[in-house]
Amino acid sequence: MKKHMAWVSLVLLLLLSIATIVGVNSLFTADFNESTSIEAQHIKDITISSDITDIYLSLSSDHQVHARITGTASKLSDYGVFLLPEDDHLHIRAVEKNAAVSSLSLNKSVRLQIDLPADKLRNVTVQSKFGSVYAEQPLMADTFKFKSNLGGMYLDSYTGQELTADSTLGNIQIMRLEGNASLTTGSGHVTIAKWQPLTGHNRILTNKGNIEVGLTPPSQALFFHIYSNGIVRTDLDASFTSVPASFSRIGMNQIAGNLGETADHGARLEISSDTGKIVVNNK
Repeated sequence: MKKHMAWVSLVLLLLLSIATIVGVNSLFTADFNESTSIEAQHIKDITISSDITDIYLSLSSDHQVHARITGTASKLSDYGVFLLPEDDHLHIRAVEKNAAVSSLSLNKSVRLQIDLPADKLRNVTVQSKFGSVYAEQPLMADTFKFKSNLGGMYLDSYTGQELTADSTLGNIQIMRLEGNASLTTGSGHVTIAKWQPLTGHNRILTNKGNIEVGLTPPSQALFFHIYSNGIVRTDLDASFTSVPASFSRIGMNQIAGNLGETADHGARLEISSDTGKIVVNNK
């Protein structure tokens, strides 16, 4: 009986502590607005790291890279954003102190805004544990890489050589894509409104999510292979073909074919979901 009462007291104390922290965070909030900038003349590569906040990308109106943290959060929070140049590589890091405590705040709403150079970059990398990345302006970089555990990627437009995204739970949404892509998400959905792949091997892979792609026929030959245990559908004007089913794909719904003239070294497109619905239509 005494042990039982001790456990009950401990649980009540823990709940009281959490309620106190939540109450303090909710009552004592503050507005954050911290910014910094750096000349972008010699910058070719940019790596952005922010574990907590969502990341918003836009184009700079001058020849500088701007970084801003804005929003409302607990006064217990302490945010900082740092620009760390290393030759032609710029590292942008957003840091939140007391993250474990301030995460209990009911009024927390903080974002990281990055203004990228208007000139085409060589590489842009975005890393976040929980946040998503948003871009409402066209992005141009030879390569663009995004990795997050819980966050998603939402781009208006990307033009470059290759777009890479890897998210455990987040959705991936791109309105216009010109370039190769390798997109992977565990439970999230993937939507590409209009896509023109270039060369090489392009892949979209999910476990449970649905995939919807509007495909613009490329200038060269493209072989595509679509397969899922869910619904698979396409209206592509293609030369359809059969493919040998590997042991892991036995029983799956599959569609394969060629766009353009058949070529040994043409581009390839692989779209796969374990259980999700896949729709690939002509755009």
